Amino acid sequence: MPPVIAPIRWRSDIAFENVATIDGRFIVDGALNWRELPLTLMAMTVNSGEGHVGSFVAGRIDELGKDKKRDMNGVALADGAVAVRGAGIFDVAGENGAEVARLVEDETLRGISVDLAPNDFTFRDPETGELLDKDEMTEADWERAFFGELQIAFTDATVVAATVCPTPAFDHAHIALAASADGGKHVTITSSFEILTGSEVNGEGAASVGSAVVASAAPAKPRREWFETQEMPGPTPLTVSDEGRVFGHIALWDSCHVGFGDVCVHPPRSYSNYAYFHVGELETDDGSCVAVGKLMYGGPHAPITYSRTHAAAHYDRDTHVAAYLRATDGAHGIWVAGALHPDADAASVRANPPSGDWRPVNGRLELIAALAVPVPGFATPRAETAIVSSGEGIEVLALIVSSGAIESSVPVRRALVAAGLSNEPMPSRLSDDERIELLAAAAASDPIQALAAMADAG
Repeated sequence: MPPVIAPIRWRSDIAFENVATIDGRFIVDGALNWRELPLTLMAMTVNSGEGHVGSFVAGRIDELGKDKKRDMNGVALADGAVAVRGAGIFDVAGENGAEVARLVEDETLRGISVDLAPNDFTFRDPETGELLDKDEMTEADWERAFFGELQIAFTDATVVAATVCPTPAFDHAHIALAASADGGKHVTITSSFEILTGSEVNGEGAASVGSAVVASAAPAKPRREWFETQEMPGPTPLTVSDEGRVFGHIALWDSCHVGFGDVCVHPPRSYSNYAYFHVGELETDDGSCVAVGKLMYGGPHAPITYSRTHAAAHYDRDTHVAAYLRATDGAHGIWVAGALHPDADAASVRANPPSGDWRPVNGRLELIAALAVPVPGFATPRAETAIVSSGEGIEVLALIVSSGAIESSVPVRRALVAAGLSNEPMPSRLSDDERIELLAAAAASDPIQALAAMADAG
């Protein structure tokens, strides 16, 4: 019997609406649709200079969707931009697909370009953003179009394929493996991590870096921007500010699950943009509502044998809400941001770091809940899994992982100190520029915005 070759999965932003390409094209918001899935993933390793001439079959596109908030790495999109996100597998049984997967894995080949069948188009003035009506264009307008002073704007176009390539038309159209493993093994459905634990609270009651909660004063209708807090520039402990604003990582991409032997299994990315976690709705201070997930406490994890629906019902019935959160796949890990529940027991949440619960949805693990649980203070994660395996493939039927200690990076610790969210002593070896930056951040009216500014500055 031939050996089982597990598929290597990829994910990518294959195109963007409301964003110009480097060659003078523009896709209008809402213009893109696609043929019935799956579609073919092509690839080219030689730049022919003639579009995708010379490309070859490398895999399959199984999923396509749109995200109006963040790119595939969790970075906030520019105003009005829409990422068209794809996912699928490489044809690793074939020589071409296996080679492209290798190049993508080591980031030698990172670009991807969408193959479109245009249904309708017009022209766009790149300086004003105005879309011209082709039937009303003047001779001067057509002359500008001829000389490339106007962009070709697709108002209706169908995605028929995508091509992995060295030079994508969109600057940020990148492709990456969804999950990979050491030693040449690849895991079909993956998960686990180490979560950031809290430090002890000092005698004066001030929280040090990593404390889950410093105070419980959350409003019934929190500010909407709390749920849109951008990811910090490094691994960040789950933190709550004095007014009840919550942010931090609950999983890091570069950590490995301890229960899979010599295979390094990383945390699962969400193929649904955390749709199975964001099942609640919360009204914010501006009267709008935001879809949220919940950090729970006061009860046990759902049994590992439960289905997704049964497990979700368990948390609603047998636990209490500690915080309302939005989750995204960030650059460093799974990033959450939101607000503490006004009636949450702050002491209980502080003493119990978060633990994620993933259950299978359409063959892939999706986060359905997070629970504050008692965890011993050691570096190895405590994990419980229900798995089946065949050959080189591993299928996770359910996964629950609790935390271990992780040191936040020096820049993040400094930023937390500067923002007044930590009483850890400021590092003594700082340059004058660093001291000025920290003082400026400490003086900011909004400490979270100070952190965000430091993240933007690198």
